[in-house]
Amino acid sequence: MNLTEKEAMLIEDLKTQEKTCAEKYARNANQAKDKQLKGRKEAISQETEEKNAQKEQFSKEKEMNRLS
Repeated sequence: MNLTEKEAMLIEDLKTQEKTCAEKYARNANQAKDKQLKGRKEAISQETEEKNAQKEQFSKEKEMNRLS
């Protein structure tokens, strides 16, 4: 399956937005006083980073398939 240029651009935009979101949650977690809130924000940040890494891997695989 090949991605169109528009689809590839949309995935890149989503990855950028998710990276920004993860960074914000990480900053907020560092500033949180409540341990429960801090832990939840850290977890959300980590989950978002993992999803972003999955999208990055998907994009690389599709690009490699396109070039093959």
